[in-house]
Formats: sequence, C-alpha cells, structure tokens
Amino acid sequence: TTDELAVLLSLSNRVCIAGDKDQGIYFKDGLDAREQLSLEPHALTSHYRIGPQIARVADKIGVPGDGGPSLGETCNYDSSVHGESSAVLHEHGNRDAQFDAIVAELRVQLDAFPDEKIGVFAAKRETLDELERRFARTDLCDEVHGPGIATSPHERAIHLVSIHASKGLEFRAVHIFGAEELLNYPFRRRRLLYTAVTRPKTALRIYYSGETS
Repeated sequence: TTDELAVLLSLSNRVCIAGDKDQGIYFKDGLDAREQLSLEPHALTSHYRIGPQIARVADKIGVPGDGGPSLGETCNYDSSVHGESSAVLHEHGNRDAQFDAIVAELRVQLDAFPDEKIGVFAAKRETLDELERRFARTDLCDEVHGPGIATSPHERAIHLVSIHASKGLEFRAVHIFGAEELLNYPFRRRRLLYTAVTRPKTALRIYYSGETS
C-alpha cells in the first residue's frame, strides 16, 4: 500500500518501485505512491518475455488499464530465439480427457523445452489435489512438483500451481486445467485469468469441459 511504501521510503532517498496495475489481484494502491510521494515515473514501453499469441489472449481478456498500449502492440518477443508462441483453447467432454490432453502435450514440451519449467494451473486447491493424484498414476510423476509434494521445486520440471499463487511466476509453457471452474468463481475472476495467461513465455493451453465464461 501507499502507507507501507511511505515508511520504506523514509529509510532511504534512493528507492525504485516497480509495478503493473493490470497485474493487481487485490487492488492495492501502492502505485499511487508515485503522485502522493512525488516520485519520478519511468514508464516501460516494451516487453520481451511473452510471445505475441499469448499477448493477444491477454488483451482480449482486457483487464481495464490506464488507456496505455496493449501487450500485443508492445511485444518484442524474439521467436527466432525462443520459438513461435502459441495459445490454444481445448474443449473436452470431461476432465479425464482434459488431463489426457495435458499429458500428451507435456511429453512433447519436456523434449522441446529441456531445462525449462512448465506450469499446470488450477483455480481451486482441491483441483490441485486432484491433479497430484492424477499425475501420481502416470510415468511423469517424478517430474511433478506440487503443494503436497515434498521436493525442491528446482528438481522438477512440471509445477502444479493455483492461479492465485502463479502471480509473479513465469514458465516456458502453461496449462490451465478445468477452466470451467472459473465460470462462477467468486473472486475477481477476470484479473485472475489475466494474471494466469501472462505467466507463460511461449505456449499457453487452456482446457475446459462444459460451460465457461
């Protein structure tokens, strides 16, 4: 918050604050410190991490900003270095089919992106538990790190993460499982989804069954 930043600023006359209002889930007012504490602003006008196909998805979700340029307009992702970006929405008849499709994609991505991290996201903690049980029955189990798995995250390539907990993280690829759970999600669904879809660098996959937003 602005009040917390004012206290931190009292400790030094050289402080840099970085933030993005579009990434705010909880509507904190920290970036208002720029005006209230007379800080000198430096607006970043380009980004390099997110591929253009993913940026377009984020722009379609359209979290209200301050009228600045879109992610698609300011994208400088280098596909010659990182590979062509992609964003695909998968509809399946049930969650079994969703999971099977994720596993099939993961097998390819683990070879395509060696030494890179891949995220598998869910909206609810109980869905993360479901994913842990599902992965435990596959030959990918030793590649998976999740909330209930007592290993260092650096040792595993596949990370099971809640959409809330994905804020601030980045992955080469992200799979969002059970997106139908966001249909009646009670807490800032649009901002949460915006945060989730801007976590991958190169590949975004969203899976759902039945009705969704």
